[in-house]
Amino acid sequence: MKLSNFFIWLIGIGLIVFLSVLVSGFFDDQSILLLDTVVLMICWTFALYIYGGLFVSQEKFASEVPATGVKLYSLWVYCPLAFTCIYVGYAYKIPFKWQLFIQICFLFLFIIGIIVSNASVERLNVVASKSQVRHSSKDNLLAMAQQMKLAASLNKTIDSEVQKEIAKFAERVSYISPSDSPAAMMQEDMLKSCIGHLASLVQSNAPIEQLQKELEDAKTILSQRIKTY
Repeated sequence: MKLSNFFIWLIGIGLIVFLSVLVSGFFDDQSILLLDTVVLMICWTFALYIYGGLFVSQEKFASEVPATGVKLYSLWVYCPLAFTCIYVGYAYKIPFKWQLFIQICFLFLFIIGIIVSNASVERLNVVASKSQVRHSSKDNLLAMAQQMKLAASLNKTIDSEVQKEIAKFAERVSYISPSDSPAAMMQEDMLKSCIGHLASLVQSNAPIEQLQKELEDAKTILSQRIKTY
């Protein structure tokens, strides 16, 4: 939380209290004045919370940006309703208990909007986290395949046809669709093991027959992984 936001909030609270003192003579029931003062403070506090991240860290405030639209909509529905209740209550001398009940109802609806927006942010974060894990696994496979392809292309002892097969295999790895299903994760682990073994065979100048056999096994696993979603 920025210190400047806190000082702005304090200044606003001070002005609201000062205004309440100025208009206190117009209220026969001081409890209604106290209620209206608290409502104004709530509106001011929530406005700074939504617009400036009052009472929350900058990291949390930034992470809640996707839900700002819902929060703003809730704020701009709640505040006019609360102000209207204050005006109507004063103009028509509505009893304190009814004004309190109405203000609590408005505040309850506003809090529901905040809860819904926070829940949507949490859901988005979960989805984003899962997506990041899925793409991270695929990126690791791509990096391993490209590294193996480079090592094979630099190894002049490997037959050119085998080099082409390795290059095609490395390109096919990009066809994998990110997935966090148990079957996909198991196949990716097997594929990583095969690619790692292939890379070691390439670097150790293993016999072509052994290299081709391992490459065929890797192709089989890759074909199954491409079909898994």
